[in-house]
Amino acid sequence: MSWATARPKIHNLLAALAITSPIVTNIKRVYDTPFINIMDAPVATIVSARRHSEYVVGARLTTYSVRIQLQVTDADQNQAFDLLDSFISAAEDAFHADLTLGGTVLGILGVDWQEWGVVEAGGGKFAIVDGIITIKIETEVAVP
Repeated sequence: MSWATARPKIHNLLAALAITSPIVTNIKRVYDTPFINIMDAPVATIVSARRHSEYVVGARLTTYSVRIQLQVTDADQNQAFDLLDSFISAAEDAFHADLTLGGTVLGILGVDWQEWGVVEAGGGKFAIVDGIITIKIETEVAVP
């Protein structure tokens, strides 16, 4: 198991997010790195991954804190934040339904939704929320 195999699984889970309230919509695009211009919204971005490794005999346990962002736009700012709230619920359901990301990680330890705000990008204003997904990966290592 590795971050290289877990990242596409996170990408695919984010790409499949869809909501039905306050409107019916889905994630239009997932960026695997921070974006310069948003081409379409709603979008999700895998911003970065911070890691912490623990060593035990024969294995390395690595905990990744993966920062993601969800961005939406709507003429009605209140509805934009309602959309974000619905996408958060959809993301939590998706991650809870696949706690090992198809067997690529030991487990998703949790999701922490943090900063809410508004950003300007690509000529538009977007409601945005940051989330931290914490996953644990075990890697076998040779014992010298």
